[in-house]
Amino acid sequence: MSSEREREADRLFERALLAITKRDYEDAASLLAQTIARKPRLAEAWTVRGNVRMAQSASFDAILHYEEALRINPGMYDAWNNRGVALSNLARWQEAEHCMRRSYDIMPSLDPCINLANMYAMRCMLPEGEEQYRKALVHEPGNLDCTINLGLMLLGQKKWKEGWEHYEVRHANTPYEVRQRRLFPQWIDQPLEGKTIMLWPEQGLGDEIAFMRFATDLKRKRNPRRLILESVPPLVRLARGLEGVDEVAIKNDTSPLGVDYACALMDVPMRLDVEADDFFAPASYLRVPDNCAAPALPHGFNVGLCWQAGIRPLQPEARATAANKSVPLIMFKPLTEMDINIISLQRENRIYKDDAVLDNEPERNLVQQFGIIDHMDQISDLADTAALIDQLDLVISVDTSVAHLAGAMGKPVWNLVRHGGYWPWLDATRMTRWYPSMTIYRQPQTFDWWEPLRRMFVDLEALLAQRQAA
Repeated sequence: MSSEREREADRLFERALLAITKRDYEDAASLLAQTIARKPRLAEAWTVRGNVRMAQSASFDAILHYEEALRINPGMYDAWNNRGVALSNLARWQEAEHCMRRSYDIMPSLDPCINLANMYAMRCMLPEGEEQYRKALVHEPGNLDCTINLGLMLLGQKKWKEGWEHYEVRHANTPYEVRQRRLFPQWIDQPLEGKTIMLWPEQGLGDEIAFMRFATDLKRKRNPRRLILESVPPLVRLARGLEGVDEVAIKNDTSPLGVDYACALMDVPMRLDVEADDFFAPASYLRVPDNCAAPALPHGFNVGLCWQAGIRPLQPEARATAANKSVPLIMFKPLTEMDINIISLQRENRIYKDDAVLDNEPERNLVQQFGIIDHMDQISDLADTAALIDQLDLVISVDTSVAHLAGAMGKPVWNLVRHGGYWPWLDATRMTRWYPSMTIYRQPQTFDWWEPLRRMFVDLEALLAQRQAA
């Protein structure tokens, strides 16, 4: 009888593993519960159920499952490793580090090194993260994720030459080669006099805005006959006013004719041998196009506010990053008690719920309750957003494209940055060379927005008092 129960448990366990491959975590969790009921000392089932709970964003519950697996079998290196990941999700750093190192002691391998490195990156411990990524590459030389993340660690430490070399590997970390690399010879450092080069964007809007400056730098230093900048639709009108750009093409449209070379926009500083402390950093390099008409704003001190990072429905793996970059609107309530006009710069305000993207009704109600002036329904692209920003006295934003846009325009912008975030800010304390008009307000530790917000409110009150005294 006991043997039959165990065989049934094994069959259920196999079905659970199959459900996981289909991402049917509810079914997998049910099957694993039945497995454990029949074979309670199957440590692998406890571990896998912990993994399912992790996939369901239930880190605390996952920890309990890993602990039971380790009670049964203290030598399960994967349970130690995954328990460490779950603990790091809850910012229980010391316990997490102990678990990952214990996993490595039992079975020296790639995964605990990567997870330690990722945890150090979240904590802005860049040298420690670099060490662990290098250690991971000893176990699996050429691992693309490790190589790319090592590049980011190096870039964040201003080791740009080696950092760019590692980060360039990202082009191989896709299931298919992008059109711009497939159709055109890639520019390495060939002479460009009399030639046409096309620069193409990648990643998010903020990345494109930040690296547009290097198109101007390339035109000045290499003097191509024609420089074409591909751009995503929300940025096309702004890109047309960028110095040194002869033509702007819409990304994913038909490729322009007569292109001699192509280069990813984020690879340009590497190709130009730009150093971290000596790159093109003008006071501003984007301006409002002539054909933009912004809505009228009231008299007084106008402060633009963007509190939520963009949600990418087609990239579910980016959910945690977007959530960690965003600040709940309720935390900005002290702004409503100051003598200012709050102007919304929030294009979309959405939340994830049960794997669906929904409008954030509670925050929409708060916008009205706080008296926030909202003209964003009149905004069609980032050129219109720029026209609105141009009328503001100050922009307060989480680390998203709005912050980059205000900085690129030379407008005063206070950027709320998560503790371990975008690599250009990793070495920044309060000011950043990337945008002379930007002030950084960084979390002192993961998930802590109260401290940077407190400093920001104090600074704003002082600024208002100074203006009134003048």
